[in-house]
Order: sequence, then C-alpha cells, then structure tokens
Amino acid sequence: GRKGGREEGRKGGSVVPARRMSHLLQPEGLVGRKSAEFKRLVDALPYGGFTGAIILAEVGDEAAADLACAQLVSSASKCGAIVLGFDTETRPVFKRGQPQNPICLVQLASGSVAGLFRLYPGLPLPKALRLLLEDDSVLKVGQDALKETVQMAALWEMMPRGILDAHHFVAAAGSRCGGVAGMGAAFLGLRIAKSQSTTNWEAPQLSEAQMRYAATDAWVCREAYRCSEAARLERCYADRPQLFLSREVRELNAVKATLYELVRQVEASCKASSKRHTCL
Repeated sequence: GRKGGREEGRKGGSVVPARRMSHLLQPEGLVGRKSAEFKRLVDALPYGGFTGAIILAEVGDEAAADLACAQLVSSASKCGAIVLGFDTETRPVFKRGQPQNPICLVQLASGSVAGLFRLYPGLPLPKALRLLLEDDSVLKVGQDALKETVQMAALWEMMPRGILDAHHFVAAAGSRCGGVAGMGAAFLGLRIAKSQSTTNWEAPQLSEAQMRYAATDAWVCREAYRCSEAARLERCYADRPQLFLSREVRELNAVKATLYELVRQVEASCKASSKRHTCL
C-alpha cells in the first residue's frame, strides 16, 4: 500500500522533477531569432555593427596579441570600470550527431577597439590574452559566455574570470529577444546580420566580412550591457516598446524564474538524500 501511495503521489504531482515542470514555468512573450515574429519586429530597424578598429592576432603572434590587449584595456578604461564584450567562434558542423569543433577564435571588444585572437588546440594561448581573460577586475560580457569559458578551460587548462553571461541582464530587462541579434535589436535599435556565422572560421585567412562580424558579436554584448543600466534602459523601453515585455509580464517571468530555481534545488536535494539512503 505504501509503495502504491508513493507511485500515486509521484504521478499526482506531489514530487515533480524540474524537467517535467519546465514547460509550466517557461517565461512568456519571448520571441525566437529565426521566427517570423522576430523578423517582423526588427524589419524597420537599420542594419548596423562594429565600426571601430580591429586588431587580428594570428596563431603564435604574441606581438599582435600584446597590442590588442593593451588597446582594449586602454580604450575601455576611458569609460570608468573596464567592460569588454566577449565571444568565441568555432568551425561550424553541418552533420547531425557530429561533435562540435574546438574554439578557434576569441573576440574581445571595447566601444572602439576589437581584438580577434586566432587559436589552435594544443598550442598555448597568447600570454597577454590569458592574463586578460583571467583578470577578474575586467568584466567580460558575452552570450553563452559561461559555456564558452568551460570549453576554454578544457582546451587550455585555464578558467576565464570576471565573466557575465548576457542572459542574466537580458532577462532582467524584459527583452523579448535573446541572442546577439536580439540584444542588438532591443538595446541598440540595430539589425545585426548573421550571414557569416556559418562560414569557415578555421580558414587560412579570415575575410574582412568575417572579422567585422566577429567583432560585432563581441561589441553588441558590451553595448547591450551598458544600455541595460536603469537610465538607458528606460530610453530603450520608450523607443522600442514592441521588443520588451510589459512590466506585468516581466514581474510574472521573474516569479517563474524563482520558482523554477526552487524546484531545481528541491529536486537536487531529493536526489542527494536518495543517494545517502542508498549508501546506508
């Protein structure tokens, strides 16, 4: 009877894993970048991107890496706290089930300078780049930045510090659109071209279009973060209300996010408790 009660309780919903509740706690009003709705929302926006100086450091070019890092810090420090946009690129995979290729390019950007660092697994990171990535006094803001830093840690036995995943401030601001293209639209009022995303990032020589695209991805992350500050964000709400959730929906999504995190914590605690009893 007790066993049946437990099974009934689980089926009845008294213990529901986070993965089963995720659809109930999904945020409302969000729009995917590839959806027709997103295209409609950004159709009237002008195309734009990074227009500053780009410094390319090829594999093993320590001098170019030194110059890029120095210029990045110098240009970013003019705005007070040092904040850089962060991104990486890999050679795309087109066959389902094929493993992802390793990171071959790291991009960092200030408002006026972008550093592109070409990398190769098995070869050490440029010393200046490694020091900059490990410097927790320099904030590095990127889309899916935490996942990319884990990949870097596995490839080069280092862990970037001072990392902020853009997801956090994008969600807090109530943007309906995620990703670099969504941030560009909502926070900067720009359409960000993504046609270069599936090009060969391991090519012997990067094209001007590739370099401009890579620099733009990092730059958008930084500029969107700066626009998420309260005073600037109110201007974004006023200028592009169609790209942001209403205050009521933002508050509802915040509650859902809190509940989902609690469910995950309870599930983790139950799993840990179950393992302890099994060991006993």
